[in-house]
Amino acid sequence: MSTESTEGSITGENEASFVEANSLAARGRDSGTGDSASNEFDDTQHVREFWSRLLQVGLFVLGGESLAALIYCFLTPHGAHRVPIVSIVSIMLIAIVVGAPFIDRIASSARRTQFAFIWTLTAGVVAMLSAHLDGGINSPLIFMLILPIASAGIVLPVRDVAICAGATLAELAFVWLSDPHVRQSTTDTAVFATALVGLSIFAVGASGASARMQDDERRLRSALSVLARTDALTECLNHGAFYARLDAEVNRALRQKEPLSLLMIDVDRFKSFNDAHGHVAGDEVLSRIGTTLKELSRSFDVVGRVGGDEFAVILPTSDAKDASNIAQRVSASLVSNEGPRVTASVGYATMDASRPSAIELVRDADACLYEVKSRAGGRTSRPPQI
Repeated sequence: MSTESTEGSITGENEASFVEANSLAARGRDSGTGDSASNEFDDTQHVREFWSRLLQVGLFVLGGESLAALIYCFLTPHGAHRVPIVSIVSIMLIAIVVGAPFIDRIASSARRTQFAFIWTLTAGVVAMLSAHLDGGINSPLIFMLILPIASAGIVLPVRDVAICAGATLAELAFVWLSDPHVRQSTTDTAVFATALVGLSIFAVGASGASARMQDDERRLRSALSVLARTDALTECLNHGAFYARLDAEVNRALRQKEPLSLLMIDVDRFKSFNDAHGHVAGDEVLSRIGTTLKELSRSFDVVGRVGGDEFAVILPTSDAKDASNIAQRVSASLVSNEGPRVTASVGYATMDASRPSAIELVRDADACLYEVKSRAGGRTSRPPQI
């Protein structure tokens, strides 16, 4: 890395705001909220908590139904196949108890949807076997077939809901066809099958509506995240997002042992311009500068508005010579040729290997900028040597 740097210090207000931005960025990284200090909403955490609660409720309901099936068997000890039914339901209860402590881990897994899908199909098979062993279609346990369709409609995507619904209807058909008293049960079975079909249609529709709503929420969160990180007037990164990104770029440059430079740009005599031409004209100037900086920047450069009339550009992989050339080009491009003449001063610095930190890089670039402005502004300067 270049050891070229600038001397001087940034103003107390700028330094305080920079320290605050770095503090916010650090808290954002520690909480897993991304690289922007403004991005306080953690979508991953939100989804994980949603799935955790959903799986907890699902296990609770399934455990309650399994316990109810056990109580039913104990209250009717002379019914058919009590030992196999109790064994099947007991295994289900044991699986629920064993799996409960791992709910959070499952909710964090990328395969949580597959887990819920398999668990739903398993619940349907258990309900089918229990009803079949209990005597067929007239068994009260047949109503447990409602649960897989209902839970699938809440948790699973449309395709998986349709599969679960089809499997449940096939399980009902199996119980009905294997029932020795099927002829006496045709009417009741038809009514129950109709109810399951209606529930299946509702579950598929609810799943589709939920998927569309979740897509809308994701787009909204994405838009809000962009708004939280972006300056509305110039569409550059705002103060907090820019300094959080600068901190990340410093760390990346240190890891990869690459140079890193920073431009600081300040509109000359901007207050006087506003007083003479009005704030609308001033906003147009700032918007044009933001657009120009983004057009001049490379795809991996980072442009931010860090103050009222102050901009900054992060230049990854750029040494002092590159930064000087870019600063000259930026300074020339920012001169207004339309309307009232507007110029901008540009200072730059390259990260010093002996003190490689974001705040030192800002100090150096800011000192260079103030030296430029002290010499009448509207141009750029080679950083003074220490």
